[in-house]
Amino acid sequence: MDPERIGIVGWSLGGYYAPRALAFEKRLKLGVAWGANHDWFEVQEGRRRREGENPVPHYWDHVFWVWGASDMDDFIEKTRGMHLNGGTEHISIDNMPYVAGIIADWVAETFDELAASQSA
Repeated sequence: MDPERIGIVGWSLGGYYAPRALAFEKRLKLGVAWGANHDWFEVQEGRRRREGENPVPHYWDHVFWVWGASDMDDFIEKTRGMHLNGGTEHISIDNMPYVAGIIADWVAETFDELAASQSA
């Protein structure tokens, strides 16, 4: 295993944990977060207000199982303070110079495309 080529990919709950891992584990050289919830409590409360108790079949049963929650109140209590505030600012691009260049190029290209479309 090449220690200079270790990364992490996370989706959904893993998408929440991947940035946290990147913030505090400097051996990671690449990270991808898909479908991450920055604030679990806020997102799930929004889902409940928008979609009710059954957004998709068995959704809440699955969420309770993942979190080891006995019911909605228990789940809310477990996720109330679960957010990425106070963590992501520790992510350093210093250990990801190749990725930093790609991100910088992509941001510049995207901005240029957006600016051109707005002036047209």
